[in-house]
Amino acid sequence: MNDEATTPRASVDAEANRSAWLTDRLAHWREAGIIDADQVRGIFDFEQALAAEAGSEPVGVPPYGSASPAGARSAGENRPGVLEAVGYLGLAVVAVGVITLTAQHWDDLRTWARIAALAV
Repeated sequence: MNDEATTPRASVDAEANRSAWLTDRLAHWREAGIIDADQVRGIFDFEQALAAEAGSEPVGVPPYGSASPAGARSAGENRPGVLEAVGYLGLAVVAVGVITLTAQHWDDLRTWARIAALAV
């Protein structure tokens, strides 16, 4: 019978997997905006303390050094992406086109159409 789960190597692997899982989850939650950098640090410190009380290895390297997950944007980097900028530019072009067409045919529009154009 292979009792690998009780070997020291299996215990080290389990702790490494736990540390990797925790680091990954903290990064995911931080990127999703569910938790902030202070909460990442608090959760990590809490898990470190639990590991120390249980006599097991610490959870690992503190995630993200400064409690900011890899890939997460800081407040200064929270800017729109290229796709969003192109979307806004397209919306502006369409709006200018509609206004231009309406202005060119304003005299030909009936009263109800003028009111509808102004309402929009």
